[in-house]
Amino acid sequence: MKCTSLFLFFFIISCEVKAQYATDEKPLILKLDMLTLVNDLTFPLAQLSLEKRLSKHFSLSPEAGIQPYAPRLSKLDTSMVKWNGFRVGIEGRYYGLFRNYRNYNKPNRAWAEKYLSLNIFYRQNRYNSSAQYYKPNDAVLYNDSFAAYKKAWGINAIFGIQVTKKRFVANFYGGIGLLSRTIKNRFREYDYITDELEQPSDITISGIKQGASFQENSGTIGNIVLGIRLGLRL
Repeated sequence: MKCTSLFLFFFIISCEVKAQYATDEKPLILKLDMLTLVNDLTFPLAQLSLEKRLSKHFSLSPEAGIQPYAPRLSKLDTSMVKWNGFRVGIEGRYYGLFRNYRNYNKPNRAWAEKYLSLNIFYRQNRYNSSAQYYKPNDAVLYNDSFAAYKKAWGINAIFGIQVTKKRFVANFYGGIGLLSRTIKNRFREYDYITDELEQPSDITISGIKQGASFQENSGTIGNIVLGIRLGLRL
């Protein structure tokens, strides 16, 4: 309900903006983010965005998504916590910095627009994780299963290209930003101060996700975003 309410709130705001835009441009574009569906680094999302073209150069795009399934790395001990996650955000775009060309005499030809945008978002999820560790002066390897609760606010500066042909849209984008996260653990026995964590020798998705599960790793970090959205002009 929180995701739906915020999504509708942003949509109403965008509809209230009074800006002239040609009616044949179909200023509403509904898009599905394809890469978030298979994201195993944080958590998968079925995420929709609705871009409202406010003028020739500006648009506003609220977005919302929920976690549709439990990723493989979350299925450790379902008796602790049931997986759950969602994300909401809003993106403001500016198309006027680059020269974007469209041949209006050939409406069936695809055209591409480059843009810069600012994306602000909030996400939270909970899942099960585990840690293998040694206690002080003990050669026994212990395994600890625990629950992780994560909340994060983020802001990204994004460069993208949006390709349109008739009513179909493909959006490719990438960017960098900051992510402020708060992590809490439940049912955890591993103590990062006294115990020695058993870590993989190589960089792996499971190792990155394990590190992001510990509450002592809360704080602000850098963020990289890449994505592909496919959509339809309404």
